[in-house]
Amino acid sequence: MNTTNLPTRRHARHFLLAAAMVLAPLVASLEAHANRALLIGIGQYQPESPLRDLPGIDVDLENMGQVAQVMGFDSTQIRVLRDHEATAAQIRAEIEHWLIEGTEPGDRVLLYFSGHGVRVPDAQVIDEPDGYDEALAGYDLRLEPDGSEQVAAGIVRDDELHDLLLQLAGREVMVILDACHSATATRAGIGFEAARLQRADGWVRKGGALARSGTAHPDTDLVQRTWMERRDAQHWISLAAAEDAQSAYATSHGSLFTQALHATIMNARSQSPWLAPNDLQAGMTEQLRARFGEQSWVPLPVLEGPVDILAKGIRLTDPGQARPVRMRLEALALPEERQLIRSSQHHYAIGEPVQLEFTAPGDGHFNLIAVDALDQPRLLFPNGWHPENRVTAGQSLTLGAPVLGFRLEASAPAGESYLLAVFTDETQPLNFYREALAEFGERAGVDRGLAKLSSSAMMRAKGIRVTPVHSAYTAQGLAIAVGE
Repeated sequence: MNTTNLPTRRHARHFLLAAAMVLAPLVASLEAHANRALLIGIGQYQPESPLRDLPGIDVDLENMGQVAQVMGFDSTQIRVLRDHEATAAQIRAEIEHWLIEGTEPGDRVLLYFSGHGVRVPDAQVIDEPDGYDEALAGYDLRLEPDGSEQVAAGIVRDDELHDLLLQLAGREVMVILDACHSATATRAGIGFEAARLQRADGWVRKGGALARSGTAHPDTDLVQRTWMERRDAQHWISLAAAEDAQSAYATSHGSLFTQALHATIMNARSQSPWLAPNDLQAGMTEQLRARFGEQSWVPLPVLEGPVDILAKGIRLTDPGQARPVRMRLEALALPEERQLIRSSQHHYAIGEPVQLEFTAPGDGHFNLIAVDALDQPRLLFPNGWHPENRVTAGQSLTLGAPVLGFRLEASAPAGESYLLAVFTDETQPLNFYREALAEFGERAGVDRGLAKLSSSAMMRAKGIRVTPVHSAYTAQGLAIAVGE
């Protein structure tokens, strides 16, 4: 979605309504193998957990579901474990049965985790220089008595995860970990000391140290030899949110690392069917720095893997073949609902003005989303020139008329553009423009007046849809063709 200023038309602001291509089946070659993705997200831990619950993990799983589809995994190849389903034992079992037994050499494997990462006393003290293991915390994370001390249970140690991944030899494997202390969670890594990071308001640290103090450091030479032996065996790409001594952060809008990953992947698919892992890491770094500045204390993504595997790149589906964002929006439209939005015509030539008529079914709030040819959503209303979206019963708005301060204009590429109109009553005052500013900030969330679509905003809309008070939510989809 591009924006232009046309001062000759009453000096009103303008932006372009982009088109989208018709949804097509996935390429057959991507369906030929038993590719498997396992997405794990834990926001709510059992009451006995020594660490607090995490906000926004449901948003992480929604975003990663889209990423997995863009990477070529269809819905039958994606398995999700969330909250109570993701005990440490079940995580191990799903890796063994779904990923290891369910695939064969030549298949593609994606493993994603969003939740707490912890540091615990090393179970094999010779393979960690600081005497600590990095571990993923299952739903059943707890402390159990062991003599005069307490030890962590309900965890998957880096040694365990490393040995499981070794059994995926011959597959194309990518491991993505959005947790504290996650850089070496797939192997016996060499940690380092770092300054304690400041926590921003409303953010929750995704982990902690569940370890006794004063752990002895083993012999460094022995550690180096052990680590090099393990590194020679690594055959997967690992992308992590934080170094061993750093903290990752969760917010109600989703975790910072997964937000950056989702944005980078979704933007990259329009440019090439391949994305080099180094470019993915660089793109995520750019996303984070755009939001938090060059001197940001937010940890930057950590990428590891053998050089020959890193050189292969990540395959991405064409936006015209897999469109998870549009599918997600279509699922929010209610069947046989009252008509909220009308178009002055159903086909527009490129450059032709577009006008959309909205009539409010009651007192409430109105949002309008468009999905472009690259499956990129943009918020058409409200926007930077008209940020208020409260409407009254029977009120009519003509979107594209200069009286609102902006115009709409059809733009390339040609195809089909999908619009979703969302109305919520006074009990659910949704404003997706403000949601975007809250999630991304003014600098990163708005491009010349048009806001990115906030993932957390869409999750709120999805939640409203299933509320017993049906009048609280109404949504209608509309397709418009754009051509030469």
